[in-house]
Amino acid sequence: MIAILQLYLSTKDQNYKKGFLDKIWKLLDENLEFNINSALLAVHSMDDSYKVKLRSYVIKYKEKTNKENTDNPYGVPLVKRGWGRHFASN
Repeated sequence: MIAILQLYLSTKDQNYKKGFLDKIWKLLDENLEFNINSALLAVHSMDDSYKVKLRSYVIKYKEKTNKENTDNPYGVPLVKRGWGRHFASN
């Protein structure tokens, strides 16, 4: 997703923009954590309807992150990392 977004940003070719928009929402639904950064990188180059639609994903991501951070007394999201998952569960 980042590659297609970068192609759009550098060329302003609407086909790349369409390709990004056609895929990003499905990818956010499938794996929010992995794809949120790509979606956020696009904010400054998209219209207001994109920002409105993205807002619900950002809120969902924030709620999930807050919940995960409460599992760690230091507020560090260790469960995201392979080594942290092992130690956080002990």
